[in-house]
Amino acid sequence: MVLFSIIISIGIGIEVLQYMVRVFIFESASTYKMAEYYSDTIFDTITNIISGIFWSLLVAYRK
Repeated sequence: MVLFSIIISIGIGIEVLQYMVRVFIFESASTYKMAEYYSDTIFDTITNIISGIFWSLLVAYRK
């Protein structure tokens, strides 16, 4: 149950972080398209890394 709540809070934290990064990049980039491209690429990378770590921890915990 504790692990589950930790997972949920991490998920919410990632969502907030993504939103903040998206706003920051949008503010600093010159065009909307550029901002959209960069933010999507960065998010995909960050999300993939975090979910990879997360799933490996989950698998290790369940064994």
